[in-house]
Amino acid sequence: EGFAVRKSPFVVLSTDHGSLIVNKNDKVTLQNNFSFGVGHQLFENGVYDPAEIDLAKNILVVCRKARGDGVVAIDGGANIGVHTVEWAKLMHDWGNVIAIEAQRMIYYALAGNIAINNCFNVNAIHAAVSDSLDDTSIPMIDYNANTSFGSIELKKVTGEYAGLS
Repeated sequence: EGFAVRKSPFVVLSTDHGSLIVNKNDKVTLQNNFSFGVGHQLFENGVYDPAEIDLAKNILVVCRKARGDGVVAIDGGANIGVHTVEWAKLMHDWGNVIAIEAQRMIYYALAGNIAINNCFNVNAIHAAVSDSLDDTSIPMIDYNANTSFGSIELKKVTGEYAGLS
């Protein structure tokens, strides 16, 4: 994987989720001045999508009630790990999280976030999630450019194809 980094855009930010390593350029602003990106929400609000986080945590609790201890949650495309950290904290004594992230620099932030939040029930994997066994290459990404790093596609589809150099 190639990447272009002139100086590190990653900083440690205090959030409602705990201390997190975040890319300060994780932001896209559309023509109507609507901005998005995990980093953007964390910088602006100190929290990322609390309704989504709470919904996922409630589902995990239901899984535990139905199946008992030993629940495994998979965070495919984990980005910097907001969901991973929240799920790991919730399940610290009754479940595990597998966090998968393909972008090397974002994976490093994910692994750091797992460590600084003492999430010892997480296995972080540097890989891509796919419906096939084909090899793929990770596009060259400029981590100093404003983009939503969690929205990057590994191949062009009808959705966003952001942050590529």
